[in-house]
Amino acid sequence: MSPAARRATITRRTSVAAVALAAIAATAGLWADRPLAAIGACGYLAALAVLAEIDLAEHRLPNNLVGPLAGAVALWLVTAGIIGDDVGRAVRALAVGLAVAAAFLAVAVVGDLGMGDVKLAFPVGMVAGWLGAQAGQATVVVTGLGAAVAAAVVLARGRGRGGGPRPRLPFGPFLALGALAGLLVAAPG
Repeated sequence: MSPAARRATITRRTSVAAVALAAIAATAGLWADRPLAAIGACGYLAALAVLAEIDLAEHRLPNNLVGPLAGAVALWLVTAGIIGDDVGRAVRALAVGLAVAAAFLAVAVVGDLGMGDVKLAFPVGMVAGWLGAQAGQATVVVTGLGAAVAAAVVLARGRGRGGGPRPRLPFGPFLALGALAGLLVAAPG
């Protein structure tokens, strides 16, 4: 790896880590009166930060990380539903996660969305479904607007024109930002 590439990697990783730490600190503070929810939310954000960094670097979301995240989120929400005597809410969260993943799959079939994005949409959708309509809307809006702005910047720079390769835009970081927005909107108090 060249020195310039090494510096770019360090800068990217440092930036992702700084944003992740700020997001985790804000979430922990906002959810402090619900410590079990805060712990789950902070772990969820930490996993999303790792996945976002990998997606930025490699344009992929590894199954060996996305799968366990989806399982952990499902277990977290089902446990919260059982403890809170609100199993219906947990079932709704699972259904929303499946619906979001199905919508992403439809987009992947006709467009350039990767299967890692489809798989990551499941846990992000589950959490949005658990948190409610306003959090779900915030997740969708921030994810979509973030990706749209980034795509506009890439197109404005002219990448992919003139017969060159089409630009690739990792979508995992935008799912992570949308997930953070949902958690912040749904924060108690």
